[in-house]
Amino acid sequence: MEKRTGRWPLQLGGTVILMAAILHVAALFSGPGFIAALGAPANIVDSAAKGTFLAPVVISAIALVLFVVGACALSTAGRHRPLPFSRPILYITATVLVLRAAALPVLLIVVPAVRTQLSLFEVSTAALCLALGALFWLGLRGMREQPGLIEG
Repeated sequence: MEKRTGRWPLQLGGTVILMAAILHVAALFSGPGFIAALGAPANIVDSAAKGTFLAPVVISAIALVLFVVGACALSTAGRHRPLPFSRPILYITATVLVLRAAALPVLLIVVPAVRTQLSLFEVSTAALCLALGALFWLGLRGMREQPGLIEG
């Protein structure tokens, strides 16, 4: 039995992304306090408090994207049948996540005043984005190197 080095990073990354999607769905039903605790921008929290459509639409869209990415990761890892465009979606997602993580140190260098407003949420989110982006890149690379794998 051949070792498939790309499976575990994709399975781990996909699972974490799916948990984030579930967290966003939970936020839809939990109210503005929970949405604020998750680090949502003020306009989304205000929308949730006022009951306007902005918060549920934005949060639902984010959850949907996260569900698709998680399903693509698990599909590419071979956990369920192949989904169309899984690999391009994962490459794009990995790139966006790594760029998102790289934006924080660049912002701190370019705009030093940001340091006074920096919170643990921004730092931990950047670290999580870097970790997930790296997992997807490693997983895609590992799956690409496996002979005879069906492209998903």
